[in-house]
Amino acid sequence: IELCFPDMNSDERNSLALAHFEALGASFIEMGLGHWASDDELDSITTIEGIENLRKPIAEGVGVILLSAHFTTLEVVGRVLNIHGPIYDGVYRKNRSPFITEFLLQGREKSAAPDLPSPGRFCRFWRLRPAP
Repeated sequence: IELCFPDMNSDERNSLALAHFEALGASFIEMGLGHWASDDELDSITTIEGIENLRKPIAEGVGVILLSAHFTTLEVVGRVLNIHGPIYDGVYRKNRSPFITEFLLQGREKSAAPDLPSPGRFCRFWRLRPAP
């Protein structure tokens, strides 16, 4: 860390390292919740604001694209969105480890329709998909 942040003093670097490991620990908890918590448990610890902004256009027959940064909370939010929102498709990139890819897909497909492969194939999928 000293090589990466030479302007930080020892206490600042130690604080940064501690914050990193706290976030890493939280990510393991969030992934576990996303995979194994019940819908009732997830619903009781989360709040969704603005769901009407998703429901209204869908009720009017307008498609919606949800775009999110890839945070570990995405594992939980996907499940919670499924409780309150419509069925949706997720997009993923295969991990180098087939085990990790399968682990992530199993958790994510509890809430979303079967995930679509990487963005390049995703774009081709939508061009070829027939209109409803």
